[in-house]
This record gives sequence, structure tokens and C-alpha cells, in this order.
Amino acid sequence: MSIKYTYALVLSTLMLTTISTIKPLLSPWTINEISPGIAKMMIGRSYHSSCPIGLDDLRYVIVLHLGFDDEEHRGTLVVHEQLAQEVIDIFKELYEHNFLIEKIHLIDRYDANDIESMEDNNTSAFCYRERVGKPGEISMHSYGAAIDINPLINPYVKGKVVLPRMGMLYLNPSPDIPGKITKDSMCYKIFKKYGWTSGLDFEGYIDGHHFEKDIFAEESN
Repeated sequence: MSIKYTYALVLSTLMLTTISTIKPLLSPWTINEISPGIAKMMIGRSYHSSCPIGLDDLRYVIVLHLGFDDEEHRGTLVVHEQLAQEVIDIFKELYEHNFLIEKIHLIDRYDANDIESMEDNNTSAFCYRERVGKPGEISMHSYGAAIDINPLINPYVKGKVVLPRMGMLYLNPSPDIPGKITKDSMCYKIFKKYGWTSGLDFEGYIDGHHFEKDIFAEESN
């Protein structure tokens, strides 16, 4: 056996071994338990020991969405297990209605820094934190029961406070802005159809990118 043939055989064997050990990408429109790898990424970032729910209460959801480039992209969200299928259904409708979402990444990519995620116009869900402007009050994001959609162009506004700050450029409610959420937009209508509360309906301030659902109210019914 020649050295050249032996080298080729060894190389092809290594390639086959490597390929066989690579886990296939999880399929879109699926609900998955939090894997050890995802848990490792979340712990100390979006998830902490003082979180009101456990990692086993959460699910890793994979969706498809149309980006601002009009191309199809995969997105990932962590949400409460009780809402996982509903979130799949909501994002399927957003996709079917061609509602544009720039990106959907776990907030852990930004070290769970909400401002940095918003400034990057990132759509995200679970993150253990307080409500904006309400110290001591746990956000519904902490339960995986809230989702922020295109937060840069749909900012939080209370008086002169605009978050993120660059969101001031998008205070015009014009529906011509890609991914803009108004009460006439399909995004607002779809979430409301499934019984979610929109930050556009809050009293005293506007949280234009925010949608949440009170899972505890459902449990008590």
C-alpha cells in the first residue's frame, strides 16, 4: 500500500468520523428541552439561582422569520413550557404574513444585557430581570412569558425617557418602517388574538416592542 493511498484512507476516515459526531441542527418550528449546552450558556447570564422558575420549566424554541433583507432566517427563543406551542403558532403567523423581524437570538449572546440587545434590534424572550422603571418588581421575561419584538424601532417611551436611546429615531408610528408595531399591524393583532398583552396598551407609558402573557392567571381559571 503506497504512502499516498494510506494518507488518503486515513484522511477520509477522519472526515467520516468527524461528520458522524456532529449533531444535526435542530429543525425549525420545534420545541426542545434546555440542553446542557444551552443551560451552560444561560447560567450566570439570563438565568440565576434566584430565578422564580427552574430551567426545566423553560423550553428552547426554534422558529423561522423573514429578516430586514427579505430572506428567511432561523431564530431561537427561550420561553415558558406552557407557552412554547403558542409561541410557535404566533411566529408561524408572523412568518406567513411577511412581518419582518431583524434577528432573533437568545439574550445570552449579549451577556443578558437588555440595553445592548435592544440597541442591536434583537428580538428575545426569557431573561431574569426587573421591570423597567419598577425596581423590585420581577418582569414577565423572568418567567419566559414575555417577548420583545424589534425593540430598537419599537422603543420604550415614558415622558422624556426613550429606551434604547437610539429608538428616538423611530418614534414616528409610520407603518412604512419595516418591523414597526402599531395597533393596526399584523404583529399586534396576532399576539392579541392569542390573548397576549401589548406594551402599546400600558397606562402611563408605551413599551412598543413588548408582549406578555400572564400564565398564572390561566392557572387560576
